[in-house]
Amino acid sequence: MKGSRLKILIGILMSVILVVGATPISAKAKGVTHRVVSIANKKYTNTQAFSVGSRYAYYIQRYKGEGNAYKLYRSDVKGKKKAPVEIKAIKPSDASAFGHANDMVTFSQKGNTHLLVTTYEKGNSKANQDLTNIEIHKNKAGKLTYKAVGHYKLRLRGKIVGVGGVDKLSSKGTMYTFIVKIAKKIYTVSIDVSKSKKTADLKYVGTLNFGKKYNNYIRQGIEFDNGKLYVPLWAGQSNENKSVILKYDWKGVLEKKTASYEKCYTARRKDVKKFEIEGCNVLRKRLYYATNSITFHGGQFDEIGYFKL
Repeated sequence: MKGSRLKILIGILMSVILVVGATPISAKAKGVTHRVVSIANKKYTNTQAFSVGSRYAYYIQRYKGEGNAYKLYRSDVKGKKKAPVEIKAIKPSDASAFGHANDMVTFSQKGNTHLLVTTYEKGNSKANQDLTNIEIHKNKAGKLTYKAVGHYKLRLRGKIVGVGGVDKLSSKGTMYTFIVKIAKKIYTVSIDVSKSKKTADLKYVGTLNFGKKYNNYIRQGIEFDNGKLYVPLWAGQSNENKSVILKYDWKGVLEKKTASYEKCYTARRKDVKKFEIEGCNVLRKRLYYATNSITFHGGQFDEIGYFKL
């Protein structure tokens, strides 16, 4: 009898140990996200390219109805007034030229904020993308406006190609070196951002290994910060409310040529049907992201949020 009781007690104790031991691992695997602001829009939704500067988050949204109409917004992720503010195009053609904007990066020139956006060329196929240089400034009325000041084609082995992700690696004056992603492959490209037109050649850096678990996930933009490369992925139709951000060591990409990720930030939202992280950026020990999200009732639930680093 005592032996049976002892076995039962040991079994209970082992179960408790296993549950307690598993909790931190499970919590780490799921990830903890923090919502900053809702960016859901009744007319303009489907959040696409996303980038964070020293204070503001910028993102592009597409019109829900027919046609290729797009709007550029910014939100203050540092201050109290986080509500989205529209940045209007000076020329309507600049707003319609975004196409499906996969990614963008923020940089500064002559005191003005610029966005380099991976865009589809109007009227052409998905394969024919370019990088569009957007300049933001205030007009006389104090309203934010933007205009396209440069279009850059990227060439790989003699052919013009499109890219799925872009971020800044380094700069000197108006000469910038950017990291770009095509599928799993990483390249660098140097561009003089003072030029209105340019065709630049890509230089191969390495290939990202997503592992078997995330190999079939849908690839989004990229983020480079402090020697680390971040790549958001969406699970797709098989698991619509799940997205991950994989973290790579840049030196590992350079040296190994085929690099495995060193950490995974996972977001699985049970309160929405779809939770697709479109892009990410690091700012002040926070890994910010923007989502294209849909509720179970079909309503838009796009948001800006972050993981703590």
